[in-house]
This record gives sequence, C-alpha cells and structure tokens, in this order.
Amino acid sequence: MSKPSKQPQRAPFDPDSRAPDLPPVIRHAEGVRDALFDELDLLRANKVTTRHGRTVALLAKQIIDSARLEIAEQNKLKNAEPLRLGTGS
Repeated sequence: MSKPSKQPQRAPFDPDSRAPDLPPVIRHAEGVRDALFDELDLLRANKVTTRHGRTVALLAKQIIDSARLEIAEQNKLKNAEPLRLGTGS
C-alpha cells in the first residue's frame, strides 16, 4: 500500500505575486546575461534555493539553445542558392 503524499498543495503560480518591483528581462543577449548574473549573485548569497538556481539554469540553457538554432538556420538561408520556380523553358 502506498503512502499518501505529504507535500502541501501549491496554489497556481502568479508571476505578479513574487516580485512586482522587478523590471521585465530585456529580451536580447545582454539583458538575459545580466539577469543570469543577478540570479548567480542571489544564489551565492543564499537568497534563493539551489532548486531555484537549477531551474533558472535549465531555462537559460533552453534560451541559449533556441538562439543557437536560430543563428544556424539564418546561416543556412544566407548560404542557400535561390529557389528557382518554373521549368526554365
């Protein structure tokens, strides 16, 4: 027989409830980098949990991977031959 979970039920996440005084992340490489370094400072000062730090790291990895993919696709299109339509006759 399995034991019932002792973890409390969480309320749905409300992004406005956490830190309403924080500005949104500027959505370019420099803004993301700044936000990540701010998170690193909080982690080193023991102001956030290691679980929070890991979550931020995983999110940052996804952002970086999507940017890497976008750059690779742009380079492919830049080097591609123009598409020829019709039979050419």
